[in-house]
Amino acid sequence: MVNPTSNSRKRSRDELSDTASISPASSRSSGYASLESAPTIKKQRVVVSTNFKDGVPGVKLVRDEKKVQYLREKCRKMCDYKYDGFPGTQPAALGRGHLVSFHIRPYRVSWKAAGTRYMMLILGKDQVYMFDRENNCYQVEGLRFPLRTNFSEHLTNTLVDGVMVLDIVDGVGVLRYLIFDIIYCNGVDVKGRDFHPDRMGFIENEIVRVRTEATNSGFLQKNLEPFSIRVKPFWNATETEFLLQQKFLKTLSHGFDGLIFQPKFEPYRAGNYSYVLRWKPFSEDTVDLYVNMNHQQNGTSRGLLVDRKHNVSFDKNRKCPYYGAIEFAKKHGYLNNRIIECRFEHPLWVFVRERKDKSIPDNDKFVESVKDSNKYHVRPLEIVDFIKKNNFRAEYD
Repeated sequence: MVNPTSNSRKRSRDELSDTASISPASSRSSGYASLESAPTIKKQRVVVSTNFKDGVPGVKLVRDEKKVQYLREKCRKMCDYKYDGFPGTQPAALGRGHLVSFHIRPYRVSWKAAGTRYMMLILGKDQVYMFDRENNCYQVEGLRFPLRTNFSEHLTNTLVDGVMVLDIVDGVGVLRYLIFDIIYCNGVDVKGRDFHPDRMGFIENEIVRVRTEATNSGFLQKNLEPFSIRVKPFWNATETEFLLQQKFLKTLSHGFDGLIFQPKFEPYRAGNYSYVLRWKPFSEDTVDLYVNMNHQQNGTSRGLLVDRKHNVSFDKNRKCPYYGAIEFAKKHGYLNNRIIECRFEHPLWVFVRERKDKSIPDNDKFVESVKDSNKYHVRPLEIVDFIKKNNFRAEYD
């Protein structure tokens, strides 16, 4: 019987996130940095990649197309996703219009970890698969998930969502998969349960803690696995200020990429989900789009950003490109029909870099939310002040 709320056993430090031992209620002033500058802490140089395309020992691309289609379809059905492609939740970029959400419903908050998003499908021993944002399927060797009731047996029909990070420990890169949500647990559909404490309870008690106890009992050898598994903690939204302090940021062994706000009592939903919010510093609030350099104006080096089918989409009046124009230096002319990362600075997009690691651009709804977020950018101090004054009443939280 799956029990999401049993938490009497002590958690292993290795299985928890770097910050799990940090108390939000600890000193608020010690090491406090400007909220405007805190998120831009310097990231350490990485020595390995979180992207499986670059090659990770123990992880291999599944090339059997029939098998890949079967696994994709299984994930899609588990998520109740009616479209093709990656079925994970796509948060909305937090704009000024979203602030009222913190008054309407209770939220949990966590840092947005710099890394690579993957969904993990656990079908049994030696049947652990991971899907990236482009829905490429990888099989992970040597990673085990024992059952809580019998360490000799293995979890099956389990689907989780998370991010692979590269933690720098004593100058060495260590891969860790941080699980932040769960859709199915050992054949039980849990996506309709409350995020906190239910779904987070499943992650902690049926996956993370069990692996710790199995290791202590000699049933599991974590040191032989390709990467470690941890739960990514969330706090009450009132702790947002704490997550922006240097006291917290210095505990991270990987890059800080912003904040994620997760509604406490809402289900897991596939695809675009406007209730899940993500905030990033303005300079890093970007999207990935195709660029078509064939559409130039008066000989200038200006291209148009186009949709997933390489079509130039226009607004409802057919006057302006839906995504907008982008200007390039002549040396970037080779980027025609490639995916680029860009930032919206009204009325044009600004080129950031080419995304050689991506073959699918961001979808329309996400792009539009980022445009609105950048046009009406919310400073971290505004978020903190709004939550302090207007947060959902604690007596119902």
